Amino acid sequence: MERFKDCEVAVEVVEAAAKNGHLEVLQILLENDVEGMKMNNTITGKGNIRGHKVHWGGSSLIDAVENGHSEVVHWLCQYKTHGCGEARITSAIKTALRVGDMKLAKFLLPQGKCILDYAEFCSHPDIIEWKLDCGYFLRDTFSAGAAIKYLVRSGRLDLMQRIAEQQDPPPEDSDWSTDWRCAMVLACDDRLFSELIFSAAYKGSIDVMEYLFERGAVDKVRDSLMHAIREDHSDLVKWLINHFPVSERIPNYCVMDEAARYGRLEMLQYFQDQDVSVISGFFPSVNARRVRNSSGEKYMTQMFVPASDDYLKVHSTLCRYRSEWLPTDPMDDAAANGHLEVVKWLHVNRSEGCTTAAMDCAAANGHLETVKWLHSCRLEGCTSKAMDGAAENGHLDVIQWLYVNRFEGCTQKAIEGSLSNGHLRVAEWLHSHLPSLIPASVELWRRPANLFEMLLFQYRHFSFSPSLVEYAKEILMDASSKSNHKHIVAWLRDEFPAAP
Repeated sequence: MERFKDCEVAVEVVEAAAKNGHLEVLQILLENDVEGMKMNNTITGKGNIRGHKVHWGGSSLIDAVENGHSEVVHWLCQYKTHGCGEARITSAIKTALRVGDMKLAKFLLPQGKCILDYAEFCSHPDIIEWKLDCGYFLRDTFSAGAAIKYLVRSGRLDLMQRIAEQQDPPPEDSDWSTDWRCAMVLACDDRLFSELIFSAAYKGSIDVMEYLFERGAVDKVRDSLMHAIREDHSDLVKWLINHFPVSERIPNYCVMDEAARYGRLEMLQYFQDQDVSVISGFFPSVNARRVRNSSGEKYMTQMFVPASDDYLKVHSTLCRYRSEWLPTDPMDDAAANGHLEVVKWLHVNRSEGCTTAAMDCAAANGHLETVKWLHSCRLEGCTSKAMDGAAENGHLDVIQWLYVNRFEGCTQKAIEGSLSNGHLRVAEWLHSHLPSLIPASVELWRRPANLFEMLLFQYRHFSFSPSLVEYAKEILMDASSKSNHKHIVAWLRDEFPAAP
């Protein structure tokens, strides 16, 4: 701010600072904003005023509320030029109620308004409990019925029972009956049973699971078991294993892979001590090979693989339904996510081993200690994808180690990935040590924060083809109305006036 004058600060900067609770950054922006200085009476005299222009507003208030940064919310509301209009205040109050922050919702509440004006469809258990305490559901059976469905998803059986007691005898309202049919009666259908069970498992609520089990609802639990593993609900995992339907099947290695790639070492140890014939999806230790059923066909039971872990940064195609797992998946996935203790345990206690994907993905995700261990203790090695992936994700320390200790090297994807994602130090190192790497294409649509610096680097060390200039202008002009790329477009026009 001190070195540069007459700059524009994009609204995305304000939004990012608010979202992450960086109040000091917001204060600095205000101190250097021309409009902010006017508002705080820090400018005296007459004549032209020079300074920065900060674009306030956007989703900054909502982002601060959603992430629980109350100090930022208070500060933003103190300065009305920050976009705290009626519509944003309404959205902010509803957001506060949705995340269960009643104190912040009351602070935002306009004079003469009631919290209940904003809480009609709020599903947070704390807000539902507050409605129960103040008797709100006694006069609004529609909201009471809707709350029953919300509470099933959050696993609050105690609040469900309180609503049922308040509405005794049940109202004859058709909406009330419909809500209960959706939550319980229609649960007789297998699909809805599974949905109810999964909703209860989402919060690790064993009491709700037992309540449903006593009423015959627990018949398909594989998705619930997978989610309990991901969320580290070990008690719920054990309960589900003990109540797992004999008729239900999970693809071989699915359970072990989920536990491994999420780093659930204690669960793996628990599974290992159990009768593997009882636990569907956990298979006896075998040599690495594709596992098929007795008829020779792949298992076609489909399981959803979520995009919630680092492994999918490299293998994005796994964010879908899968019907087959490989014996080597557990160690590969544990290594990809940097769960070194799990990798070591599998190495000692299982015989399936891993593939080159273990080191490739560990390197791509920056898990250097895991890479070193695999290099020392396993024979699978890696491929050029290791250094390519590390470059794309900006892990210079991993690249330097691979360069010294491995022979696979990298491809031009390394320099292309580092440039596309704004990893300038990586690009400089690659160009210095591997000058033969020349990018064939750079994905400018990713628009890293230091895009201008990356373009200058490429301009200095590599040729700018007319097609690249045209592509850059097209991408940046399309985004210049929303982002601060106008100076880059102007530079391209000045530097390449003959280009289209």
